[in-house]
Amino acid sequence: ERKHEQINEATALWTQAKAKLKQEDYNNFYKSISQDSSDPLLTIHTKTEGVNEYTTLFYIPKIAPMDMYRADYQSGIKLYVKRVFITDDDRELLPTYLRFVRGIIDSEDLPLNVSREILQENRILANIKQSSVKKILSEIKKLSKDEEK
Repeated sequence: ERKHEQINEATALWTQAKAKLKQEDYNNFYKSISQDSSDPLLTIHTKTEGVNEYTTLFYIPKIAPMDMYRADYQSGIKLYVKRVFITDDDRELLPTYLRFVRGIIDSEDLPLNVSREILQENRILANIKQSSVKKILSEIKKLSKDEEK
């Protein structure tokens, strides 16, 4: 009789409870997805449940990305559906004025076989985008009032 042993113990960082994560965990993950050697200025980790269920993990870098002002900039947001990677090349996930933000959106409700056309017309993704923008802007506003940062 064979025994099966799980070799890969890794879990997606954004699926873990915030209380169990240290800032160092967030910083290391940020460095791995952004190719930035410094820690982020701000980490925004939210889990939303209700009509739409999704998790977001956004980072505000200390220094603007090198390609930020280029017309062909690379989106800094990776889209996952149920922890399955879908795309990192969709500029519609956040508005252009937030192109410096890096991070993850992981939806439980989008179909796994989602195409670019479906993404552009998807009401669930539009709701995620709208609430993500509100949250990011709210956190940036809080940061602007923080004398220590």
